Amino acid sequence: IGLLEGDPMDVCLERFDAYLPYRPGCGVIHGSGWGSGVVKGFNEDTWEIRVRFEDGCRRELPLSSAVDNLMPLDEGDLRIMVMTRPDELKEMAQKDPALAIRKALALRPKVTLTAAKVKEILVGQVVPAEEWSRWWTRAKQAAAKDPYLLLEGGSRPVFQLRDKPVSIQEEAMASLEETADLSE
Repeated sequence: IGLLEGDPMDVCLERFDAYLPYRPGCGVIHGSGWGSGVVKGFNEDTWEIRVRFEDGCRRELPLSSAVDNLMPLDEGDLRIMVMTRPDELKEMAQKDPALAIRKALALRPKVTLTAAKVKEILVGQVVPAEEWSRWWTRAKQAAAKDPYLLLEGGSRPVFQLRDKPVSIQEEAMASLEETADLSE
């Protein structure tokens, strides 16, 4: 991995930190199309990591190539939770539907997603298809109250993830400040 016996400690620690996100159980995403995956093991003889990708394919990559080609994912990322903790994810969606919507939006930050796109991301993997209608009714109500979600539109809502939380009162005051007169 490029560590030599005479290397200064700060250089060794920096290199060690670069490899830390590629330990077994960590989530990664391949930048050029293999998708997301989970590191399943490490071969000490060849210095390769084994990764199981979302399509079920298992690949071994040299550790140095992994650092160059695989981006580490946070353990709370929806893609990794689907692969490693699906039961926990489904339970979370039932208890806190707004959080499930936030996780879907986090896949495409700074982008507005329609309700149809949120459904495409969540149905099947997070919310069973047969429960979607009932769940969606609760989810829209929870999303309207969530300080991290910007919800616009009526029957066909559009969602956006906020950079920082905003309370309903702050949002109301901001819209009042933007109006030209009180009747508006």
